[in-house]
Amino acid sequence: MKYRLQNVFALLIALTLLCGCGAKSPAGDPVTEGFSCRAAIRYGEMDIDARLTCTPEGSMTVAFALPKSLSGVVLGWNGTDMTLELGGMSLALPVEKVPESALVRCLAQVLGATHPTGTRTEEGYVISGETEGKAYALVCDPATGLPVSLSVPEEGLEATFTETQLYKNATE
Repeated sequence: MKYRLQNVFALLIALTLLCGCGAKSPAGDPVTEGFSCRAAIRYGEMDIDARLTCTPEGSMTVAFALPKSLSGVVLGWNGTDMTLELGGMSLALPVEKVPESALVRCLAQVLGATHPTGTRTEEGYVISGETEGKAYALVCDPATGLPVSLSVPEEGLEATFTETQLYKNATE
């Protein structure tokens, strides 16, 4: 039991280093709430494979599949608190304890931002903006508005979103 608790706290520390969301809108407008997707993320030196869910209410969960050390960990963010779940255990962290550069917080800031008008390119509908002093580029599918990729260079964050679909329920 002590060993398991040590592992949970070690994961918590690792995840705070890793630590948005915003419904179907007219074509071209970004959909940053009410969707779920598979996310292949490069965050600093770490490669992450996760299931990202952004509810219509604006909360987010990131369920890690890779790296193996984070497999099974689910981070949640509701704008004021972060939760860490593993093996049926849950731990809540208040916003002041979550680093500004945390992965979940960074994703939430960008996806939850008010986005400027984008430009249609070969990549898709590209939105270049800034939030919390950080520049970002969000690429959305021009037909659906669903996210395709995200880049936040200052944070070393590059994400590609696949298997993207509109959010249906909490078990998605």
